[in-house]
Amino acid sequence: MSEAAEILRRLRRIEDREEIRDLVGRYTLANDDMDFDALEKLFTPDARIGWVDGSNVQEGRSAILDYYRDRFRDRGARFHTTHDQFVDWDEADPDRARGLVAGHAEVWTGTDQYMSAIRYHDHYVRHEGRWKFSERLLSFLYFVPAAEYAGVMGEANRLRVYGGARPGHWPDGVDKRGASR
Repeated sequence: MSEAAEILRRLRRIEDREEIRDLVGRYTLANDDMDFDALEKLFTPDARIGWVDGSNVQEGRSAILDYYRDRFRDRGARFHTTHDQFVDWDEADPDRARGLVAGHAEVWTGTDQYMSAIRYHDHYVRHEGRWKFSERLLSFLYFVPAAEYAGVMGEANRLRVYGGARPGHWPDGVDKRGASR
């Protein structure tokens, strides 16, 4: 590869990384704003979302949007923020990458305020000229009512949402699936 071609390849990689960072940020805003039109543009038609433990899995953009519409019904304010983001490129296909994004969220479920620490295990695909999510699996260190947050890090059952208490996905749970790091 010539030096010029290598520089162009590296520049494209930087531009791709920035577009993926923008994709992640747009997801956060669309989620917080309950903006279904914006959410729809972020996923490939055959995308998949869910939790790394196999729960809450939705396949296909239509099912994903239905899932969000149902989740957001009778819900109030929410705030998601992302922290570190890592992207690993598919060396065989420049239109594919995997990522790991760390974040936190506060959500009102309609009856209670919850706090969570999240890792998003992402697969990105350049679809119709834009980077989109082809898979987004979530893992949680904790997901608890705000009133139960104090001391939760010292307990095993740190997922206290959607019907009971169960262990967090990491550091000793099922966070390995889809992880890029």
